[in-house]
Amino acid sequence: MKVTSSTTAFSTSSDVGEPKKTVRLLGSVTSKAYVVATVAPVIVALLLSFAVGFAFDYGTLLNYEWTCGKALLPSISRVINLPKERTICNLVLIGHVFLRPMFTLHYYQVCRRPAEKVRYPTIFKILLASVPISNICEFIFTAALTVCGERENSQLHVTFFCLFCCSCNVYFVIVTLMFRTSHFYTWHKNASLSFKLKAALVIINFILLPTTSLFFVLYWQLCVSFAYDVFAILEYTTVIIIITFHMTAVLDFDYRYAFVISK
Repeated sequence: MKVTSSTTAFSTSSDVGEPKKTVRLLGSVTSKAYVVATVAPVIVALLLSFAVGFAFDYGTLLNYEWTCGKALLPSISRVINLPKERTICNLVLIGHVFLRPMFTLHYYQVCRRPAEKVRYPTIFKILLASVPISNICEFIFTAALTVCGERENSQLHVTFFCLFCCSCNVYFVIVTLMFRTSHFYTWHKNASLSFKLKAALVIINFILLPTTSLFFVLYWQLCVSFAYDVFAILEYTTVIIIITFHMTAVLDFDYRYAFVISK
C-alpha cells in the first residue's frame, strides 16, 4: 500500500455499486522496520541478560566451579536461567512473541505460490503446513528452555535445546526450499542473494547442531573439562546463525503497513 501522508483519507469499496467507505490513515511502517522490530527483542533480551549477569552474578558466570571442573564461559542457557536474567529475558521477549506471527505469515504466503505447477500436491501441502507448525514448535521449546535450565535438569534442558534447534532447522529448510521454487523468487530483485544466504545459514546450522550436542555430551557424560567452554561458544554461534537467518527477511519484503480507521 502506497502511503503519501499521515492524514490522507482513502475511499474503499469491495464491489461496484456499493457505497464507498472512507478511512483515515493513522500511521504506517515499512516491512523492513517490522522485521527489525520483530528480531530486535531477541537480541536485546540476550544482551540485557548478559549485562545483568556480569553486573550482579559475575562469579556465577565466569571461571566458576562446575560438575567436571572449572568452566571459563557461561552458556546462554546458564545465563537466561538465573532468576533476574530469566525475568528480564522473558519480559523483553513478549514483544517478539506478539510480532512474530505476521512475520511467519509473510513466508507462508510466499511459499504457497509456486513458480510452476506442483507435481506432487500432497507433499506440497504437507511442506506448506509445516511452516507454521515448525514455527509454533520453536516457540514452545524456546519457552521450555527458559523454564527448565541446565541447573534444574541438564538432560531435559539439552533435550529441549536439541528440539528447539531441530524445529528451527525444519522451518529454515522448508522456507529456503519453497522460497527458491516460489513465484516470488522469479521477480524479486533480492531473491537470489536472499536464497544464497539462507542456504548457507541452513548448512552451517546443520553442522552446528550435532557438533554442539557432541560437546555437551562430552562434558556431562565423559567429564571432558574443556568441552563445556566449546559448547558455550558453539551455542553462541548457533543463536547468531538463527537470528541472522530471520534477518534475511529484510531482503525479501518491501511492504508498507498502514493503520487506518473508518471515518
